[in-house]
Amino acid sequence: MGCFHYPVLRQPCKGATVHVHIFGTKKDVLDETMMNLSRITSPTLIIWGRQDAILALKQAYYAKEKISNSKLHIIEQCGHMPNF
Repeated sequence: MGCFHYPVLRQPCKGATVHVHIFGTKKDVLDETMMNLSRITSPTLIIWGRQDAILALKQAYYAKEKISNSKLHIIEQCGHMPNF
């Protein structure tokens, strides 16, 4: 079994930096990330699960607004990890 960076699902990898806890993303990590979104200049596809319980859907719209040349795709009936 591979290691996981989300302790709400499995134990984190040894030495991994954990940015998420059971109630959501740590505020200082999220704030820094959100403040730097406008620095992204590459074409960006933002994929978000509509039922994400860790990062609210409004954050997807905020990211779309701040990242120039971005597209937002929301997956219905999907939570935090649409890649699974």
